[in-house]
Amino acid sequence: MTKIAAVMGPGALVFGDYYNQMILRGLVSAYGQFGVSFDVVVSPTSDRVQQDVEGCCRLGQYTGILTAGNAMQGPTAACAKQFPKQRFALIDGSVDSMRNVISYASDPREISFLCGQIAMNLNNSDATGCVLWSDNWVAREWINGYVAGAKSVRPEAKVYFSFAGNQDDAQTKATLQFTQGVGIIMCHAGSADLGIIRAAKENKRYALGFLDERKIDPEYVLFDVVRNLEPIIVDAVKRMSAPKFDAGKLIRMGLKEGSFGLDLANAHETIGRAEKRMIATLQRKIERGEFDSALRKLDSLGSGTSPGGIQV
Repeated sequence: MTKIAAVMGPGALVFGDYYNQMILRGLVSAYGQFGVSFDVVVSPTSDRVQQDVEGCCRLGQYTGILTAGNAMQGPTAACAKQFPKQRFALIDGSVDSMRNVISYASDPREISFLCGQIAMNLNNSDATGCVLWSDNWVAREWINGYVAGAKSVRPEAKVYFSFAGNQDDAQTKATLQFTQGVGIIMCHAGSADLGIIRAAKENKRYALGFLDERKIDPEYVLFDVVRNLEPIIVDAVKRMSAPKFDAGKLIRMGLKEGSFGLDLANAHETIGRAEKRMIATLQRKIERGEFDSALRKLDSLGSGTSPGGIQV
């Protein structure tokens, strides 16, 4: 019987229980679809990660080893080199140059494009914004998607963006955006999102939350963007279990593949039937590829550039 080992690094613990639960749901779904059983190991510290992955390799009983979390890239690469016949799938990282590893990363551009469109459709002003955790290529993809989405609705829109490393900094940056006329800010700064939400309340404006952040302040968070690892996990298990392992590549999944979505079932009372129909229409257009030309333009942007956005 085909069996998979899932090793989650300390990043899974940092992300919180939701991260673990997403991976487990994906493994259970893969078992239901393909009959692939699994064992799960959560390494409590960075020092234990490589040891735990090596231990699974040495057992010799796993068709594939799935690693997940932000501390897993180095240990996965090291073990893949040490055990070249072992199949690996790395979630939220990339060692796509190795022929026995398939890597997965989320693609946030479609969901952030949709959020930019929604913000401008709901906005009473010509300005919107977002606050991210740090300036790196993933954060820039969130920003660039958001800018492009907002400007697809109103080309003259002013789209502000900021980076914040803690809650106080996030509150200051969000307040600065609100003073520029921003009506809605998309949150994606990790635990610093609490500062953005505080600023929204103080300024009587709104935020778009991430995961379960709407419950922090239901009056000022319109809805949550949600992430779903299940499609990635199912795809990884399917590929590792296939007769031929098509590895050595990076696969990215976004809104179209079901890796991101919106929790509108618990949305703010101002998101009524008409607004939900508007959002559903925009999402279907993205899924059908009607905005692919705009999204493809984002591929050519450098990792440190956000043309059309205004940094504050």
